[in-house]
Amino acid sequence: MLQLRLETNVVTFLCLILAGSRGGMLYEGLLHLNSMQGHHHITPMLEHYNLLVDLLGQKGYLNEVEDLLETIPFQHNAIGWTSLLSSCKHHVNLNVARWCFDRCIMLEKENVVGYVLLSSIYANAGPTQEVILFTSCMILTT
Repeated sequence: MLQLRLETNVVTFLCLILAGSRGGMLYEGLLHLNSMQGHHHITPMLEHYNLLVDLLGQKGYLNEVEDLLETIPFQHNAIGWTSLLSSCKHHVNLNVARWCFDRCIMLEKENVVGYVLLSSIYANAGPTQEVILFTSCMILTT
């Protein structure tokens, strides 16, 4: 694109970062985000950061994603936190998942995705009293 002198915009970088996310190419995704800000002088939007959350989460950088979500210059959104919760499921991280679940519910209490993901994380972690307790509480609150 640079060689052809094609003009880039926010959508161009959404597509580039999405492609990196789907391909699991962390370095390339970060490179495009930095290029967007530095070389092209385009301010990233919330959607760019949500894709970065997905990309970092896929690679297991759960604590870094948590830090990113706390520091992005936008209002907190359930999409980013749900994406992190999904990554916690993939990497079976109960500590980050519990905290992340609280953030999801605080933002969108009626959204059942957080409940389903956390229940699945507990189930994947193995049979414990917490799974039974959480599932019971989930049934009572819905």
